[in-house]
Amino acid sequence: MDSSSDSENEIINLGLMAKDYESREEVMSSNYDLSISFDELQDAFNDLRKESIKLAKLVSYSKKTISSSEKEILKLNMELENLKSEVKILKLADKNQSSTKCLIQENNKPFHSCECCDKFKEEIEDLKIALAKFTLGKNNLDIIFGKQRCVFDKAGLRYNSENQQKMHKNFFASTQKAGSPLLTE
Repeated sequence: MDSSSDSENEIINLGLMAKDYESREEVMSSNYDLSISFDELQDAFNDLRKESIKLAKLVSYSKKTISSSEKEILKLNMELENLKSEVKILKLADKNQSSTKCLIQENNKPFHSCECCDKFKEEIEDLKIALAKFTLGKNNLDIIFGKQRCVFDKAGLRYNSENQQKMHKNFFASTQKAGSPLLTE
């Protein structure tokens, strides 16, 4: 009985091995159906590398622009606050002063109130223009931030999202200050 069961097991094992060999051939032949040569892959890689270098330069330029815009915004905010405080002081001084004289003096000559009003109107118009430039710059900065893509967004680069990809930690520290006026909104 042992010899017959051994021969049956051997026949079964041979049958399974033959079936396994056929399935391996099918898998291997399906892998060879892709007719992409090494040169084509190398060219595609080089193209993607060139594109990534261009995008890296664009990102670097955008970061420099954003940084200079933020500095300009801070400078304009400080100037705006100074001008607002100056206008408040002038309004208080105007209330305390007589109606014919003004506190603002240039070359030690007092201006009459009509001249002061004209000067105030010009300052108000200048402040409105500065504020309009500030809000336009802020809106443009928000648009730039909105159009930037995440570093790990690989859409358009033949990225297969079905594959499980490692999530990378951000090893870079943020250079923005917590007191940035753009982050408080």
